[in-house]
Amino acid sequence: VLCASFRGYPLMGKIIPLPQGYRGIVAQENVKPMTEGAERNIHVMHTFTSFTYWNWDKPPCQNDALLSALDWVDVSEVVIIDFIHCIATCL
Repeated sequence: VLCASFRGYPLMGKIIPLPQGYRGIVAQENVKPMTEGAERNIHVMHTFTSFTYWNWDKPPCQNDALLSALDWVDVSEVVIIDFIHCIATCL
């Protein structure tokens, strides 16, 4: 567990790797659109394969919403593979 503080509050963190085959991106929009619905230009500035997740008052654990959400990446891959297999064999 990583430890730090922010404005006097303790932080506890953990380095979280992204699931196999995934990358995170840091994107930047240089010019804000003048109207809603206007075309937007967003540029990828950096990519990453892991990030540090911080909690204010407790160590990060698998029950945290963000970490639980990452579990769904693995679940969704199994579901889509089964779905594709079903379509291929049922047609």
